[in-house]
Amino acid sequence: MGLILYVILLWGIYRVTRKAFEFEKTSRMEQVIIPGYSLIMFLVTMDWNAPSIGLLAILAVVAFGIAWFQAAGTEIKVTGELDRYHRPEVLLKKNWQYVVGWAAVFLIGFAVGVVPAGKFSLTELASELGQEVREDLFTFMKFGSSYDWYVWAISGISSYAYTWLLKRREPTIEKALAHQESRRGRRKKEPK
Repeated sequence: MGLILYVILLWGIYRVTRKAFEFEKTSRMEQVIIPGYSLIMFLVTMDWNAPSIGLLAILAVVAFGIAWFQAAGTEIKVTGELDRYHRPEVLLKKNWQYVVGWAAVFLIGFAVGVVPAGKFSLTELASELGQEVREDLFTFMKFGSSYDWYVWAISGISSYAYTWLLKRREPTIEKALAHQESRRGRRKKEPK
């Protein structure tokens, strides 16, 4: 990988991590759809044999621990306003705990793939990190990725658990992430 690509990678990491230190509106895409997609892809790609199930048990506990660590550092702000779908607006500031958790999920997923193969390459690490950063910058790219089951598992479990923990801490998040009603459904509820 050339120097220019490393500079681009560092810029991408900066962009991804910078967002964690700013308040952002909760997003169904980030907190419901992508974790759900990751869990479905995990179920589809999982090798359902004893060693894989054992590894899954370990990864699930680790992923939940990462989610707990991330959620503990997240600041939640309920604005009191409604969005265009009449859902409450909730802002999240994920902070450094989220960045550490993001890095941990990436490194654990990478390590689980590298350890059995017995070969480590800095170029491969940079390439995988580049793909992860691209997907975080351009969310739609996650839907075309082909990961191994353990990457989908740790990513899906940690993301789902993170959202679940935030909902327990601030119940308004549940309403903020609710599926929008169709226009027809909203019109039926309006007084005539």
